Amino acid sequence: MSTLDSIYNLTPGIYTVTVEETGGCIEYWEFEIIEPPLLTLDTFEVKNPTCFGGSDGYIYLNGEGGIPPYIFNDDSGWGPDSNYVDLSADVYNFTIQDGYGCQKMYEVTLIDPEEILVDAGLNATIEFGGFTSLNASSSASALLSVTWTPEDGLSCIDCLDPVASPEFTTTYIVTIMDEDSCIAYDDIVVTVELNFVVPNAFTPNNDGLNDAFSIHVDFLLDSYLEIYDRWGELIYTTTDIEQGWNGMHDDKPEEINTYIYNLKATTVNGTEIQKTGTVILLR
Repeated sequence: MSTLDSIYNLTPGIYTVTVEETGGCIEYWEFEIIEPPLLTLDTFEVKNPTCFGGSDGYIYLNGEGGIPPYIFNDDSGWGPDSNYVDLSADVYNFTIQDGYGCQKMYEVTLIDPEEILVDAGLNATIEFGGFTSLNASSSASALLSVTWTPEDGLSCIDCLDPVASPEFTTTYIVTIMDEDSCIAYDDIVVTVELNFVVPNAFTPNNDGLNDAFSIHVDFLLDSYLEIYDRWGELIYTTTDIEQGWNGMHDDKPEEINTYIYNLKATTVNGTEIQKTGTVILLR
């Protein structure tokens, strides 16, 4: 009960106001204070990210009760929009506020799916002109596509197990896409070794067998071969190492002895090499 002309902080219920004049007249007035519906906040629709680490998730909030209009906050500021999009996996805390300033909080967790993985396999080493089989594997239950890059030297670029025969050392990247268009990739290095053997003897006796000191290597370009005798005198040069040296000097056959060769060349990948050694001339 109060005798004041204004009353505050009333709870819901039915109240009676009595007004009495100085002349004794009395007037009664009854009114009811109704509590608004309970303000609630939940979700209308939630979507987790499609791919691991993705940001295409969304949360559509649903506010009810209280006194409209509503505004929403996700720790980045208040606004009337209850739809939050382009979300990654995380824990999100939302607050709704009605027209009277009443608030309600709600927490939503978005979860990443299992990450799809691809393994390109172990690095490999081959000789120039050789090949190796690549054997990639994936954790995805169903693959939409497989792509290898670069395609140089590969038997196929849309399979998991191509045969690789590159001319140069190459890093291959395999990219897979699963049925949800999630992507994973891995790489493998195929090292091409440019090794070759120089003959250590030859027999220039015109029998058709080993008659020249020659070098047959597919990956050498711009070759230059020098032959020196045991005293260091230059006795032969050529840029055709496959033809090589036939054991002649000044139109005369050289004697049985040990000679020194010096080979300079550029490989197909642009590397300059120099190789020096000895070769025995036999008859």
